Amino acid sequence: MPCQIEISLQQQLSSEQREQLFHWQERVFPIEGKAFEWAESSQHLLAKSHGKAIGHLGFGHFKIESAEKTRVIEVIGVGGVVVRPEYQGNKIPALLFEYLHQIDGFSNSIFTLFCPERLVSYYTKQGYTLYRGRLSVLQADVYKAIPPMQFMYRGKIDFGEQVKVLSPPW
Repeated sequence: MPCQIEISLQQQLSSEQREQLFHWQERVFPIEGKAFEWAESSQHLLAKSHGKAIGHLGFGHFKIESAEKTRVIEVIGVGGVVVRPEYQGNKIPALLFEYLHQIDGFSNSIFTLFCPERLVSYYTKQGYTLYRGRLSVLQADVYKAIPPMQFMYRGKIDFGEQVKVLSPPW
């Protein structure tokens, strides 16, 4: 279904936009991540067609710690990438990622995301690299690994062999 798409940056979503995008999320978001606590996005890219919300990419600023490098790194965490079923196949996620990566002030940023193994090849096409070290994230006030979710990043960084996410994943 070819469509004209408008992308906008928003601080929050209206209840109508949430309904249009997420009322069917049980069918969309990966089953692999259902058991985990997730951080909320603080900003939203919204794709619209004819005034209707058809796609979403959430993001926010988060901190991770590189154990070997003993430093805290601020990253842009990407999550909640979703497209309404009737608009899938129109490269809407790619448009949302392209828009995100070109936002003023983000040119030297490190972008990160969590995804199931089956989506690694898709995010690789968006310029993300699979992190192959040890990862722990905050879950119910305890740091732990979250298999089967994979951690990916985009940007020039050497995280070292171990990373601790100082919040729930995004």
